Amino acid sequence: MSIKDIIVKYIKGDCSPAEKEQLDIWLAQNKKNQDLLDSLLNSKSFEQDIINYNLFDKEEAWNKLSAKINQKDKKVIKFYPRHWFYVASIILVLFSISFLYLKYTSTLQEETLVQLSEGKVLKDLSGEILPATSGAILIKSNGQKVTLEDSFNIEMDGSVVVNESKISDEELNNGSSYYELIVPKAKIIQFAMFDGTKVWVNANSRLKIPTASFKNERRITILSGEAYFEVAKFQNSKFFVESDKGIIEVLGTKFNVNTAKNNFKTTLVEGSVKLSNDYDEEILTPNSAAIVLDNQFKVFKANIYADLAWKNNIFYFNNTTIHRIAQQIEDWYGVKVHISSSLAKSQGTYSGELRRDVPLTEVRKMLEFISGLEVRIEGENMNINK
Repeated sequence: MSIKDIIVKYIKGDCSPAEKEQLDIWLAQNKKNQDLLDSLLNSKSFEQDIINYNLFDKEEAWNKLSAKINQKDKKVIKFYPRHWFYVASIILVLFSISFLYLKYTSTLQEETLVQLSEGKVLKDLSGEILPATSGAILIKSNGQKVTLEDSFNIEMDGSVVVNESKISDEELNNGSSYYELIVPKAKIIQFAMFDGTKVWVNANSRLKIPTASFKNERRITILSGEAYFEVAKFQNSKFFVESDKGIIEVLGTKFNVNTAKNNFKTTLVEGSVKLSNDYDEEILTPNSAAIVLDNQFKVFKANIYADLAWKNNIFYFNNTTIHRIAQQIEDWYGVKVHISSSLAKSQGTYSGELRRDVPLTEVRKMLEFISGLEVRIEGENMNINK
């Protein structure tokens, strides 16, 4: 029995001891579960609906209705307004519980995913904050989490292979089922596909990967963050990269996709790609890039070195605002960067370059050198002031 059905029985006072125990376990799992139940119990309109629910014998009514519908002779079926009110009340009660339950569980799931994306700050024995290392979390369709510490491969049937061990999903042949790949802050991951395609995923990114066979088409969705693709040609199978701002269609090419902060930018290195959404369509040629403005693709000459710097393990700031610099530092080291209010209002930009495989103290020194700002590291926080 589902938890929402048990909630209905509990409110009606019909819970068995076993069902009450199951409800108690669910309530103990998260404070918001208790908040949901309390909000239902404390609602005056809900209390009246429950009274109507208990007064009206819904099973008898529906049985009578079914019998009348099945009669061969065509008789006029009459319903009294009061009965319709009670039927509507029952439907409203059950719908309200189902809706609130799904809303809360969806929120809880999203909060859990956000927490996973935050990752952990990495330190050495002396307390020095270290750069990102290889790692990610793979979530199967049943919610089971698999921790990945190294690169992995995706087979044609949709299964995942890590260090010669196969990870299969119960919904492997379900066309609507997905793995979710979470690369937290202070992590980065690379994976290869059966066709030779290689994908690098930047820190603080989330992807959806189908569990079903890739035989007819290859499709990956970027929920947030950034990834670089080197797509291999495979028979006549097309490769699609989806985001909420557009779809990229390729046959064989190298390109970068950045969807951070709800933006969309595609940078093409080799080959060609087709960009499309509900409003526009564009073809990119090598060394060009495109962003989305007012639902239209705007194409311009790409700065390949800048856009692929993360993939090449480099911090590259070229007239970059302090906010964008702070975001890159947060993603790569997992720390919180605090910008003083006076600096936050500044329109200044900064330029500099540094390898990303260095401790945070080296980034602090570089940032102070190129900006003249005061940069301090305190615990797992970086404070930047004028």
